[in-house]
Amino acid sequence: MALRMSQRLLGVLSTFFVMFFILAFTGYISINIIGKSYEEATRLSAEQQSNAYLLRTFDRLYNASLNPVLAAENRAYNIIVSDEYLRGLSVAIGEVKSMHHSEEDISEMKMIDKLALILDRQADRESGINVSSLDEIKALLNSLVALHQVKIDKNKN
Repeated sequence: MALRMSQRLLGVLSTFFVMFFILAFTGYISINIIGKSYEEATRLSAEQQSNAYLLRTFDRLYNASLNPVLAAENRAYNIIVSDEYLRGLSVAIGEVKSMHHSEEDISEMKMIDKLALILDRQADRESGINVSSLDEIKALLNSLVALHQVKIDKNKN
């Protein structure tokens, strides 16, 4: 059974178009996967920078509250300094909170809400910063950073 030239040409062209559409579709899928992975990596990087800023801000507050020179100075000055650091820390927590909005960030959001609650209680105090609350904040921040690092490691794989 011999095929005519037009039938052969039609077969080659249809094979070419089928292969072209298969390659175009797999390329489209690959580009989408790469784009989503890039977006996730960018989001995690921004969250990591925000977490680092939060840790730096807390370290300034922690060091200032445990500084014996500030403790020996005027108590009113110490309260003013701690209030300034608490406001800065509240702003940093607000930035971190605005970045964690997906369903997979529920545990991180609980930690951030707990941090905000502790900071609100500290801001309402008249006598300055409670050291036990600072230790609790430090533990929460460390667990928040560790949890975020697990997400980053998971994204790398």
